[in-house]
Amino acid sequence: MSLGRIVQQITILVNEDEPGIMAKVTGAINEMGVNIEAICAYGREGKASFWLVTSDNQSAVGALSAKGFNCQEEEVVVLELPDTPGALDAVAQKLASDGLNLRFIYASGTGTTTLVVLKADDNAQILASLE
Repeated sequence: MSLGRIVQQITILVNEDEPGIMAKVTGAINEMGVNIEAICAYGREGKASFWLVTSDNQSAVGALSAKGFNCQEEEVVVLELPDTPGALDAVAQKLASDGLNLRFIYASGTGTTTLVVLKADDNAQILASLE
């Protein structure tokens, strides 16, 4: 159905959500010449959270840590889907029919493809379900 792979996502939790936090995160990564392939960021209750898939986590984490950010990595699944109506629904229907419960999902589209980042309790089951 789709080509997917398991990768490590960078997670950053910032204790103070303030103007310019995203610029500090993206600037640190950009200084290393690392590409941000997908990002989810939000502020809640005065704190900010960032989830990032990058082209080079080691360099990105090093740069972010040097700027004082506390970074963690966690396993996620990345799918590359055609950017067409129904592509994500086909994945959702298949995962539902196989009884897989997702913990989170976010996506980034280009107009021709959509990069979908998702996590389940067992990420390998996602890939097995979509073969």
